[in-house]
Amino acid sequence: LNTYIFVIGIVLFVVLALTNLLAIALLLAIAFILSFFIQRFGLRMIGIELVTFVSVVAGFVYGPFVGIAIALVLIIFHLLVSGYFGIYFAWVIPEYPIAAYIASTMSSQSIVSVGILIVIGLNVINILLTAVAYRQNIGKYLLYAVTNVLLNVILFMAAGQIVVDIL
Repeated sequence: LNTYIFVIGIVLFVVLALTNLLAIALLLAIAFILSFFIQRFGLRMIGIELVTFVSVVAGFVYGPFVGIAIALVLIIFHLLVSGYFGIYFAWVIPEYPIAAYIASTMSSQSIVSVGILIVIGLNVINILLTAVAYRQNIGKYLLYAVTNVLLNVILFMAAGQIVVDIL
């Protein structure tokens, strides 16, 4: 399964590179590598991921179609490679394409504001749904959510506008 996922990731990277989307392809490659790193070193409980940042930026810069496509591929890849399985696939997988779509509708705003708003919204929704569906895991998820918000806020503040300008 990991081999197929890896091949799909490489194909997506090549397609994006060939269609003058090299910069976003590089962001995807970094996100894919980070997903492997998370799985390899057992860092799933910490909110380290680039899916949110790349999905929001892709929707913001390239519009809903490209943003949704990139977000969908990226979140599925991240979940499978990082070893996340369970019922939360039902809400996590659609969240990121929706986040990319929302970002595409807010492109007249600052990417920093849009990114922070979306990352907080995603984590609030995930906390609520985890509390309902996985009450026993809420403590673990709160650690993930807090670190995820902090890391993404720092990422959007430090690199959001720079990445948008490059793309």
